[in-house]
Amino acid sequence: MAETFPFVKGQTKEPLNFVLINKKTGAVLSVDAATITLYAFHPKSKDELFNGSCTIDDGPNGEFHYDFIAADLNETGTFKGLVKIIFSDTKIGKIEDFYIKVIDDES
Repeated sequence: MAETFPFVKGQTKEPLNFVLINKKTGAVLSVDAATITLYAFHPKSKDELFNGSCTIDDGPNGEFHYDFIAADLNETGTFKGLVKIIFSDTKIGKIEDFYIKVIDDES
């Protein structure tokens, strides 16, 4: 089942954290020297909402994150997420089973 990550419109304080795990074996996959990009799309139109580079936190343990800028989360709704990983051997991996939900600030 796809996971949904909730954020408040305009939020920039909390990053979106990932750990790359092989779905078949459950083993952590290294992201050392990989280029990682996060994309968010409107689920129906497939129009891109935003994209940006991720930061590797612990490459051997598959840990990385995306830091939002205010413009990324300036539209409310639920958006399809995609992470594209280009490994050092030029193989490409993807994480596609998540959504980013942006809500209005209720404070």
